[in-house]
Amino acid sequence: MLAVKNLNRTTLEELIAGGEDSSHQFKTDIRNEISLAAEMVSFSNTEGGTLFIGVADDGLIPGLDKK
Repeated sequence: MLAVKNLNRTTLEELIAGGEDSSHQFKTDIRNEISLAAEMVSFSNTEGGTLFIGVADDGLIPGLDKK
């Protein structure tokens, strides 16, 4: 797992292009607290992982709304 401070745009785009798997999950937003918590618990019960917020399941990056 990479530290956020070590990520550059190219590496981030490559990780997203690789799609979701057991250690990389995408969340379009954080409005669904239960879903977000479930992902975090899943990561904590395994070897960890990376949660990409603002990324759709298909890898598109709509970003976040200020809401």
